[in-house]
Amino acid sequence: MTKQKKYWLIMAGVVVFALSGSFAVQACQGGYFRDFSGQTNVQLNNTYKYSVFAEGRFKNINFSATGGEVLNTWNENNQYFAEVRWTQNDPNDPTKLKVYGEDGCDKMQDLRYFMEVSNSRSPNDNSNNDNNANLPQGTVRFFEQSSGQGKSFVATRSMSKLASRWNDKIRSVWVGKNITITLYEHANYGGRSVELTGEGRGTMYNLSEVGFDRVMSSFEIE
Repeated sequence: MTKQKKYWLIMAGVVVFALSGSFAVQACQGGYFRDFSGQTNVQLNNTYKYSVFAEGRFKNINFSATGGEVLNTWNENNQYFAEVRWTQNDPNDPTKLKVYGEDGCDKMQDLRYFMEVSNSRSPNDNSNNDNNANLPQGTVRFFEQSSGQGKSFVATRSMSKLASRWNDKIRSVWVGKNITITLYEHANYGGRSVELTGEGRGTMYNLSEVGFDRVMSSFEIE
């Protein structure tokens, strides 16, 4: 074999290796769940709808319910929905909805959404701070109305961009004990900001009182 042929064979091998490497990188697209939305203060034997926003590539996404039954699931683009009927509340095993899935990098990702179960309170009543205080440690809860009213979602980690459903919509925030959260005006932690800290068993903040009513687009939890 001539030197010239060897050279071209080596170059062809390098090209094939490089292309295969680039394809492998493209095939591996990490995914993660951004946030849950849905009712947290629920009544037993009632059915509720929940959704979760996913970023990146997922091979599959599933829901499971502790203390309830997942009746139906569906998806629209990067938003995944589930209908759940809550049937029991075991104090030793907190009622929660879990979403989990395998992303494009063959890694399992999951997110848990904790419920507050009641047999008497209206499912739309989110104003009781004692209920919020029962959420897991490290939790922050965001509401679409002042004083902890209306629909809400919970978070335990920072979020660089709120889903369109919640962007510029948040009017009050419950911050758990010993948690500090910084709210930002723009995505990717940009623009004006305000820092809130949970005191005692947790603190409810009306964002109109700190000049941040319906302007939040991202947040950091410490």
